[in-house]
Amino acid sequence: MKRFTLSLILSFMYLSVMAQHKEYQDDFHDSFATEAHGENKHQEHHHLGIFLGGDSNNNNPVGIEYEYKTGLMHHHLGFGFTTEFFKTSEGEHGGGGHEPNGESKTSTEGIIIGEVIYHPLAGLKFLAGPGVILKENENEYVTRIGTGYDFHWHHLTLSPTINMDFHNKQRDLVYGFGFGYVF
Repeated sequence: MKRFTLSLILSFMYLSVMAQHKEYQDDFHDSFATEAHGENKHQEHHHLGIFLGGDSNNNNPVGIEYEYKTGLMHHHLGFGFTTEFFKTSEGEHGGGGHEPNGESKTSTEGIIIGEVIYHPLAGLKFLAGPGVILKENENEYVTRIGTGYDFHWHHLTLSPTINMDFHNKQRDLVYGFGFGYVF
């Protein structure tokens, strides 16, 4: 997993450097921003992607992201959802979590969040929304706020993202990369 994370970070750094060169700016130009300035007659409204990351509880969430970019606010506003799944040790959350044989009890948890996404410029985005954490014995209400940047290359995106989840008097930092397709 460390090699995979390192290769993602190196890929992100490579794309960031390439985006700075003038000859590559058109390939990385955000198609959403061009519509706001009237340069692009065909607006891609849908963004579908996968998310791979980590969090402050040493979990590795994997998920699906979707956004529909509306015509509101000059195409700067979108609505979407995120679903993430991860394995967790219940002992990590203070619930005991040990089987009679002394092993830690693990379970798969999920999270579903409805999001309002604001794109103030180019690929920068801010998001917020309510959701639910799906646990084995109970569900918890969660609120997520976050930010990220969508690097576009033709119809593909790479999106480093950082979010903060607030639930049950806890805060969890969730970070990672989204890999998406715009259509």
